[in-house]
Order: sequence, then structure tokens, then C-alpha cells
Amino acid sequence: MLAKAVPLRVALFSLAALAVLCGWFQLTRFSTTPGEQSPAPAILPAGLFPANHLPLLLVFVHPQCSCTPATFEQLDRLLNQAGNSVELVLAVYDSAALQDADKGRKPIHPGALLHHPFRLFADLNGSLARRFGAATSGEILLYSPNRQLLFQGGITPGRGHTGDSPVNRALLAAIASGRPASSASQSAVFGCPIFRLAHPG
Repeated sequence: MLAKAVPLRVALFSLAALAVLCGWFQLTRFSTTPGEQSPAPAILPAGLFPANHLPLLLVFVHPQCSCTPATFEQLDRLLNQAGNSVELVLAVYDSAALQDADKGRKPIHPGALLHHPFRLFADLNGSLARRFGAATSGEILLYSPNRQLLFQGGITPGRGHTGDSPVNRALLAAIASGRPASSASQSAVFGCPIFRLAHPG
């Protein structure tokens, strides 16, 4: 009886270990799989934002994306190094359906995670995101004061993760120099798809 029970225990342990391994693999694949990206306009369209002598940092997020707090946290760290040398605009996806779904739910408030001045832009039905080719929450665009695109990509190393990376350093260099970040240093965006989350509007 004991001799038969040992192989059964080994088999059950092996199945449990396999299940854990599969779960870990799926979680790792999810956190390291980048979202969709489309080219942003090389020149900032005129009339969208007031002229400013500072570079424009345009951040697209979806309020239901669980990766958004990590984007804000990483952005806050980056701005601590950049100082008040950029104009920050947060384009937050919005729709009537989303507002109905979020009734009674505590929204993510950028002010709790960002300690720098920013302008909040309610992106109704994602019209601005579509115009700038931002399909993934966490997409960041940097435009120079003369409206040239200097950077496009994400600043987190994975979904819901924070940490320093060559991409962050490239973005800081682009802010300081006013020159485009090298294409090799631009990163994929790790976040939720803006237009495929629940209640896309």
C-alpha cells in the first residue's frame, strides 16, 4: 500500500509543479509582451496645445489599466531628474460608457502619484489617442518647443513594473538636449490596449 502511495504523491507533486511553472510562464509572458504601437506625427499638429517654450511630454493612459500606476510612478521619478523643464499633459481615455461603468469605483488619481504640475486632458472616446497613434496605455511622446517629435515609446520595463532603463536615460537626454532620442533606445510600451479594454466607448 505504501509502495503505491509514493508514486501517487510524486505524480501529484509533479502536476502541481507543472501547474506553477505554467502559471509563472504565462505571467512572465504577459508582463513582458509589449502593446501595439503606431507611428506618431513627426510634427505636433498645430492648434492642439498652446505654444510653449518648454518641450511637451504627452502621456496617454486608460484609467482601467492596472499598469497605469506604474507608469505614473516611473514618470514621477523621471521628472524628478528632469526638473520643471517640460510641459506635462496627461491624456486620459474617457467615454460615457466608461463613466457609467466606473460609478462607485474609486478612480486612479494622477495627483496622488505625480508630484509635478500637469494638465489633464479628458480624451473623449480616445480621439486624441487615435490621432497620435497611441494604442497602448502608457504611450509617451516628447515634442520639442518647435513641435518636432523627439521620443515615442514607453518608460516602464514591463507591465506594472518600474525601474531605471536605457530608455529612461534616452528620454532624459532628449529633454535636456532638444534632439531626438536614438531609435535604438526607444522602447516598446508595456500596458493595456486602450481600445480593447472593457467599455471602450
